[in-house]
Amino acid sequence: MRYFATHDSEGRIRGIFGCPEDAPPLRQGKLDAGLQTTEIDVPDDAIDPGNLATMLDYAKTYRIDMSNARPASVVRTTEE
Repeated sequence: MRYFATHDSEGRIRGIFGCPEDAPPLRQGKLDAGLQTTEIDVPDDAIDPGNLATMLDYAKTYRIDMSNARPASVVRTTEE
């Protein structure tokens, strides 16, 4: 699976979705101001594609670190 996160400039995930590896390229719809969608690397056991709760838990637990050339998921700190 390929996973994408819609997030703000601070990396807070607002939505997450997946698609099969062989799916056509993502067509992004209109996003609210200040949001963007980024493809993310997700550990194999972090999300069960058939279980929406695992995606919601991932979004609550991680944020997107945009400080590197390749965005990465990092664990949120308690003040976020």
